[in-house]
Amino acid sequence: MRTTPSTLALSIAMASLGCTGTVDETPAMIEPPPGEPWIEPGTVAPSLEIIEPIGGTAFARDSVSGHTWVAEVIVRARATGVARVVYETETRRRLGVADAAPWERVIHFVGEGARTIVARGLDAEGNLVAEDDVKVEVDPPTDSSCHAMLDALGLDWRPAAATMGIADPVRVQGVINDVGFRYYSYDAPTAMLMDCSFAPRLAEFADVVKELGIDEIIHVGIYNYRCVRDDTPGGECVLSQHSFGRAIDINSLGVAGSGARYRVLADWEKSSATCPGPRGTSEADQTLHDVVCTLWDDEIFNVLLTPNYNDVHANHFQFDITPDGHFLRDSVGGVDPLLPDLDD
Repeated sequence: MRTTPSTLALSIAMASLGCTGTVDETPAMIEPPPGEPWIEPGTVAPSLEIIEPIGGTAFARDSVSGHTWVAEVIVRARATGVARVVYETETRRRLGVADAAPWERVIHFVGEGARTIVARGLDAEGNLVAEDDVKVEVDPPTDSSCHAMLDALGLDWRPAAATMGIADPVRVQGVINDVGFRYYSYDAPTAMLMDCSFAPRLAEFADVVKELGIDEIIHVGIYNYRCVRDDTPGGECVLSQHSFGRAIDINSLGVAGSGARYRVLADWEKSSATCPGPRGTSEADQTLHDVVCTLWDDEIFNVLLTPNYNDVHANHFQFDITPDGHFLRDSVGGVDPLLPDLDD
């Protein structure tokens, strides 16, 4: 041990009292208060502070996620001694995770009123070592109309003339989020007549196929005022969702950067289950199933009819937003029976 003047004086004093040995300069070990983590000497205690947003800030639901108005909140934190920050609501519903500074996430709130964002700092082993929270207010949309939603999504559209069956007729240009919607007998994307409520679903549809290398959706129509079929009991007409401009029939999908197409009639292989279920051996069948199952899993459309539904759909998919509908045919068994009130 290196001797300093102070330790030398202390040693002499101890010797005069008959004490022998050396002076221990190691700091005394102080136990932490009950419930507090042990911090090694010389280390910095974990800390976490939400620096954005500021508590009490109000956010209007003026952004669109999918087909829903949401309040978009960017949250950032200042942290030391943590490996991960988990953002949750006060009820422990996870909002997002950040693994590096500035510990940033974009959070979407649908519900309105007072909301609490809780930040939980975890160490490398996943233990909670620091925590902070902030309260914000979520206000209603400034303009909750469907037309405002189309503008927020950046769609190229205009109101259409009054059309039988369509509650809010609009005409949307045929390129949405860089994906072309082309009527099967035309050579280029074409404008589409539909109900306003259906347009955001097409924007989501475009995002799904774009992620799978598709840049063109070839369809056989949206609006067609007609009965589902003419074999209903008593000859009663059940109107198709096409009558309301809330359904689209898909013939094929165009592969980006090539002239290739994935065709429902030629490339869809019937399986014992649609989603989840075994895929065929071809890339085309796998992609077609991926599209349908993603649309189903993300609840982009309410009803999805494929060749697994019946032989009438052997050459096309039908996707629609039947109110309160939730249907995807997941069994085959030869030619599947028709179900009431579903289109053919």
